[in-house]
Amino acid sequence: MRRGLIAYSKSELPEAVLDARIARLRASMEAAGLDALLIYTNNTRAAGVSWLTGFVPYWSEALLVVPREREPVLVAALSYRVKRWIEATSRVAEVLHGPRIGLETARFLGAWNAEAAVGIPDLDGLPAGIFHDLRQGGPRLAVSDATTLFAALRTAADPRSE
Repeated sequence: MRRGLIAYSKSELPEAVLDARIARLRASMEAAGLDALLIYTNNTRAAGVSWLTGFVPYWSEALLVVPREREPVLVAALSYRVKRWIEATSRVAEVLHGPRIGLETARFLGAWNAEAAVGIPDLDGLPAGIFHDLRQGGPRLAVSDATTLFAALRTAADPRSE
């Protein structure tokens, strides 16, 4: 079990590396016709969100929303009291919080594009309650599986940084 607060080390994971990963993701999203990518994370499935943001959720769950033309947002099932810690240990523009992250994510997406084309890596592994809330809150969202798209990005090593 992890204990204590995890810190973000910019020397170990430079912001330029995260920015380059997001840029490659956005290029792939554009080619696939996706407006946003949603990546689920929890204490046993931290790798995808951590790869893009440096965030490791070690006691709860969240959805990372990566819009094609906006900064990433993390929707977390955590209380407001840890918001500043999440912002300090990850590379996201905003942290939204609430117990029903599917609904919160649908509200966020609906505020700028209620008919967004949304890809979700490992769609079959997304908890059913979160998927149900996402569909309930965003009935016009065009949801598709983006497992192959996301996996292809993560197979190549990052360019060497000096």
